Amino acid sequence: MGFIYSQMYPTWQTLGVQYMFINYVSYGKAQMKFTNNKWVFTCQHGPQECLGNSIHTCANNIYQNNSAIFLDFLYCYADEYLSGSPSNFDVIKASQYCCSKYSMDFNTIYNCATGPIGNQLEHLAGLMTNSLNPMLNYVPWVLINGFHNSTIQNEAESNLLELVCSFIPAGQKPTPCQ
Repeated sequence: MGFIYSQMYPTWQTLGVQYMFINYVSYGKAQMKFTNNKWVFTCQHGPQECLGNSIHTCANNIYQNNSAIFLDFLYCYADEYLSGSPSNFDVIKASQYCCSKYSMDFNTIYNCATGPIGNQLEHLAGLMTNSLNPMLNYVPWVLINGFHNSTIQNEAESNLLELVCSFIPAGQKPTPCQ
């Protein structure tokens, strides 16, 4: 959540969709297995993390034509998480609050997250995550133009704006990159 709050969202706000496309995959270090005609997920930090992942995945899918509203929601969620005690964090209350704040339909998102569509979407997130090369061993796992290495990871976590700006050709750099 800290990366979303301190690096990803501020950089996206500064540069916008003209310079950044964010493919946010909410899966992390979860594991999945197919049981009783559905995917069952086990998350590193427990069932609340799995529910949060599904809510993020469904919100991202439902609002895919409006990345701004999804990223606003994600930032709000990260803010709610970071402003309290992680052990007492309530995924549903935070999601309801952030949906309300950005006029998103919580019930539609929640029904997706807890139903068969959300189950399939989270399975696809798992397939994407499990197919990464190199394999994810840390969260967040940052890729730039589909590529990951330790330099990208370290620079993304310390100054994502500078990193993204370094990939923009010299004659096309926006003011914040100069």
